[in-house]
Amino acid sequence: MTIEQIRKTFDSFLEEHLAFGQPEGLYEPLHYLMKQGGKRLRPLLLLLATGLYDDRFERGLHAALAVELFHNFTLAHDDIMDEAATRRGKPTIYKKYGLPSGILTGDLALIYAYEQLVMGLPASLAIRLMAIFNGFAVDVCRGQQLDMEFEMREHIRMEEYLQMIAWKTAVLPAGALQIGALIGGASEEEAAILHRFGLQLGLAFQLQDDWLDTFGDEQKTGKRKGGDILQQKKTALVVYVLEHGSPEQARHLLEALKSDELQDAEKIAAVQGFLEVSGAKAAIDELQRKYTREALAQLASLNLPEARLQPLKMLAEELMGRKG
Repeated sequence: MTIEQIRKTFDSFLEEHLAFGQPEGLYEPLHYLMKQGGKRLRPLLLLLATGLYDDRFERGLHAALAVELFHNFTLAHDDIMDEAATRRGKPTIYKKYGLPSGILTGDLALIYAYEQLVMGLPASLAIRLMAIFNGFAVDVCRGQQLDMEFEMREHIRMEEYLQMIAWKTAVLPAGALQIGALIGGASEEEAAILHRFGLQLGLAFQLQDDWLDTFGDEQKTGKRKGGDILQQKKTALVVYVLEHGSPEQARHLLEALKSDELQDAEKIAAVQGFLEVSGAKAAIDELQRKYTREALAQLASLNLPEARLQPLKMLAEELMGRKG
């Protein structure tokens, strides 16, 4: 099965297994949330990991739906905390249906995630998967809390930033791979290797996102360049200057980010200049490449035929080749 065929299988499964019920006002927002699209990266990773050890990758479909439900639960609540009006070009749940519905929709997605996770599994495996699921669920909350705290702080160390994105972003794909492998029949050691692969890949992906937002090609990323700058986000690029730049560089960068006098284009150009001169542009690009190499090295350490590893390797290279 190709990656695209697995993705289509999952999309059909999601369509068939979305819960319906009464009152309609509770379930309609859930369907809206789950059908907003996206790459379906986390369920795809889970199913690819299952397929490494069992040709019947469909055994992982319920768990794949669980991680996608959990991911969308976090998005629904993050949008409320961030007061975000749109996601993927559409109104966010709480903007479309109101704040109470936004909260309830996230809650419902989380409850159904637990239901789907263990469906049809033997008790011993279900208990193990629940422990993994609970572990990364707590970590995502820890990462979100750190992210909010960082908004109020001027100086953040790179070590702190990497911990935050590991918790907020990377633990979910890592956990999805680990769960998928165990469903497929992998040993705990093999599943741990795939977890490390996912963690490194998740870190690389987020670092690349930070880089692309500021320096990427808009035609290739599909996003306006400099959005993080205009929102005054302390991305990895900014954190690098705060930790490694001179006090004068750090001061000028923060002044430019916070300036109300500069027009948007002027602000973006000024910040880009500081990030290039300070070495942040090159350093963060190299850091994400380092994590990508480490992720692929973990994958190569698995004692599996290359033909089985190829789809997962291709997906990783596709994700990290977004600069074009």
